[in-house]
Amino acid sequence: MKTPPLLEPYEKGAKRLWLTRPHPIVLIACLFYLSITIVCGYVIFEAVSGGSRNFITGLIVFFFGLLALQMLGLATMRGITYYTSYLMVTDHCVIVQQGIARQLSKLDHSDIESTGTSETLLGRLLGYGRLLVAPASGINLPTFPLRNQNELEVLVNDCRTARAQ
Repeated sequence: MKTPPLLEPYEKGAKRLWLTRPHPIVLIACLFYLSITIVCGYVIFEAVSGGSRNFITGLIVFFFGLLALQMLGLATMRGITYYTSYLMVTDHCVIVQQGIARQLSKLDHSDIESTGTSETLLGRLLGYGRLLVAPASGINLPTFPLRNQNELEVLVNDCRTARAQ
């Protein structure tokens, strides 16, 4: 995978060990939100095309319209999260880039106090989970659903022990 331009400066002088995007489960949630939007649009269409223009029709159009807008917004956010998020592990640090605003979090291996993984039942069945990286300051590095989170945890721990020696 090609390194995104925002992460290229962190690759200079360091060896890239891992670069990944979020698990595609993020896009499944996006499809779920879009399907709810389509159902809401159908309900609005049926209410308006019925011919009667009364208070109940107005309420149906208003509330299902709000729900459709909210679901469309959530679907857009999920899609943007998938296409603009990366997690990169180098031999010096762990870097997470998230969102369209390109929020970047960098943590040196020497500052990592502990690592772990978090999986739900659905995550275990579909092969995804979250990598938990905790620095000494106590605030976890933000992550997103990933494939191979256990392998990634082992890689980060190996880098930590190699840097400590």
